[in-house]
Amino acid sequence: MDHQESLHNKFLNVMELRDKERIGQEEVWREQESGRARRESVARAHDRELAVAQSFIIVISKNIKILYSTKQFFNETTTIGINNGKNEFLAVRNLDHTVKKWLIVCECEECKSLWNSVVSMRG
Repeated sequence: MDHQESLHNKFLNVMELRDKERIGQEEVWREQESGRARRESVARAHDRELAVAQSFIIVISKNIKILYSTKQFFNETTTIGINNGKNEFLAVRNLDHTVKKWLIVCECEECKSLWNSVVSMRG
């Protein structure tokens, strides 16, 4: 009878150990999935921002002047146009840091609506 009890106790100990291992593995898996979901969420938000920025570039590519309130990226008023693609790219790429410092000089409704969507995305 003692032998049966010791075998039963060993069995229970092994089952407890395996349950703890399984629970630990599940916690690691949950953390990995949570991290993956966060990374995917950030990637989706970045993709949305890029889509808006691309639309914005298309609209402003017809010589719209962008005035920058400080001289962090440009030394003067920059005219964005076909021949000035690098500055155009830099301007849109840095929108998330400087959105409140930009002033768009344009009268078309498409520019205004795109700019409002960029500003609303930045919060």
